[in-house]
Amino acid sequence: MLVGSGACFEGLVCCPRAARIDGELVGDVLANDRIEIAEGARVRGRIEAEVIVIAGHFEGELFARQAIELLPSARVEGDLRARELTAHEGCCVSGRCNTGAAAVDSDRAPQVR
Repeated sequence: MLVGSGACFEGLVCCPRAARIDGELVGDVLANDRIEIAEGARVRGRIEAEVIVIAGHFEGELFARQAIELLPSARVEGDLRARELTAHEGCCVSGRCNTGAAAVDSDRAPQVR
C-alpha cells in the first residue's frame, strides 16, 4: 500500500514495485509496475506506470506503458494514454483517450530505479 485509507499525501512518489492508493494523493506517481487506485480513494496529478487500475476518483493525466483498466466505480477526469484501455460498464470518463502502440511509444515514460 502506498497511501492508506484516511491518509493524505502531497508530492512526488516513485514506486519500483506495485502499489495501491486507498487514501488521498495530490501529486505525481512514477512506477515500474502496477498502480491501483482503490474505491473511495482520490488522486489528482499524473501517473506513469506499466498498468493502472482505477476504482476510485482520478483527476489529471494517466500514462500506462501497457494497460489502463477502469472498474465500474471509477470516475476519471483528464487524459488517458495506454497501449490498451478497458472501461467496465458504470465507469465515468471525461477527457481524451489515446490507445495503441503509437499512443505510448512516442513518449516513453522513464523507469524508476
